[in-house]
Amino acid sequence: RRKGLARKLMRCYVQLMGLYDASLQHILLIAKAPLLHFYRSCGFTVEGLSSVVHGKDSWFDMSLDLATIRRTRVAAPSFTTAPGSSLPALGCVEHDALTAGGFSLRFPNATEATALHELEVASYPEDERV
Repeated sequence: RRKGLARKLMRCYVQLMGLYDASLQHILLIAKAPLLHFYRSCGFTVEGLSSVVHGKDSWFDMSLDLATIRRTRVAAPSFTTAPGSSLPALGCVEHDALTAGGFSLRFPNATEATALHELEVASYPEDERV
């Protein structure tokens, strides 16, 4: 508890669903009030009170637009070091549902690589960084 595992799992699920099937447009769920903050922190938005009736508590409809994650950049070391360089080369795998095959690989320049690393580190709360 309180180690960020549920948020990491939900973010992985959302990313996988976004990459798995390009025809999927949204992830929908229903949640009770105590979990609304959690799902919001995972990118979901509250659509309103749900028409679902189960038990005494109210349920809320929530959604996440997969278009927001269709273009995902993943920075990964290539495990090789360029001659004269002290850092591993960095390859960017880009997923884009609109391109043939959906994936492309490119190697950014040093400025882009630094910016990608800083963006990746800053995109998660410190206690959730892997």
